[in-house]
Amino acid sequence: MGRSVAPRIHTSSLASNGLNLLGFVFCNALFFSLLFLWYHLYSNIRTTNDFVQYWTAFQLAWNGSNPYDSLLLLNEQRYILDDITKAVMMWNPPWILLALTPLLIFSYSISLFFYLFLGMLTFLSQYWITAVSSHSSRSLPSPRSWALFLFAVFTFYPTLAVVEATQSSILVLLGVTLVLVSEQAKQRALLLPLGFLLCALKPHISWLLLLFLVVWALRNLTKREALVSLFVFIVVLGSVELAFPGIYLSWITAIAQKPTDAVATFEWIPYSLNQVPYFMCSYLLERPFTRSFATTTSLCMLGFGLLVWGFACRPKITSFFSGVGATLCVSLMFAPHLFPWDYVVLLPFYLHFIFPQRGVEGTVLTGSSAALLASNLVLIFSELFVGTCFYVSWIFPSITLLVFLRHGSVGRIRPIVAENER
Repeated sequence: MGRSVAPRIHTSSLASNGLNLLGFVFCNALFFSLLFLWYHLYSNIRTTNDFVQYWTAFQLAWNGSNPYDSLLLLNEQRYILDDITKAVMMWNPPWILLALTPLLIFSYSISLFFYLFLGMLTFLSQYWITAVSSHSSRSLPSPRSWALFLFAVFTFYPTLAVVEATQSSILVLLGVTLVLVSEQAKQRALLLPLGFLLCALKPHISWLLLLFLVVWALRNLTKREALVSLFVFIVVLGSVELAFPGIYLSWITAIAQKPTDAVATFEWIPYSLNQVPYFMCSYLLERPFTRSFATTTSLCMLGFGLLVWGFACRPKITSFFSGVGATLCVSLMFAPHLFPWDYVVLLPFYLHFIFPQRGVEGTVLTGSSAALLASNLVLIFSELFVGTCFYVSWIFPSITLLVFLRHGSVGRIRPIVAENER
């Protein structure tokens, strides 16, 4: 009798399948990027177009000027937006320019295309990440599973909102993705600090997540991983100052001075639970900055208390994935100010609960997924028929947090592939 030979798993085959899937995602991202580029440049629909602040700020910094000077920004932005009256300030930390340097060195239209392409890759890579982590044997998804995935991504209201506004929330979503992948791929020393820095590009919506990541890193990183992570921080932050001398001081000065010829942060009405004390304080306090400071302080303390209580009294939330998701939900709910497109950072968790463990092909609409779908539809219909989803925007992160509390610990992102595709 011949010996039975155990089947071998060829790593080259898995790598080839991963490359094929990556190429498939790349082509799809290219198509959607061109589609949305046409929407921004040639359609008659008026768009928010916040990308102009990043591109003009980079042009100023690249030429040695102050990218946080509102007057210089306004002069640059008038070449692109004819009807602009106040400068669209870039309030993000300076390392956003380093992250976007490869995209912003071109003309405005080409840079916008590359930025949209980066966003599409970030959205569609959610499928690639989960498929590779499950060691799927198929090189490409089935038409049905890919169609369901695209439907879920592009009917998620914050996805459409962030593409329409070309906001930096795309980079924060990329940071959240890197943070999740860092634990799955066991590349915490490199990917975790990079993801942390990208999440910190909008600290007002991710500050609780940043705090969670610091505490988690202190408790879980080895000494070697901690030293490598610290080295990555020093290299990235130092490179920003070397590339754009004096930019940190310019950033701090702009925040402290609050230029009058630019849209100020206290003029932004929060699309979070902050809206309740915001309007209550509006009748008691007349100064906008004082009102903003009062609401920010009260809600941030409440959110921090809820987070501490949650991790102390809800031992189910023990996995890294659940901890990141639940913390991010609380951070968004109690953010001092944010907009509907900022909720796009919850996309990995939205897809995770919409498609249960059986995958797209065997999707069964559970109570949790139905609740998330319903809360997302509320945002869409409110924006379409009421004109704003301001009053109901807090519903989505609240429902997502409740789903986390119900399901408890989640070991990793479940693969969005069919069982028969494995």
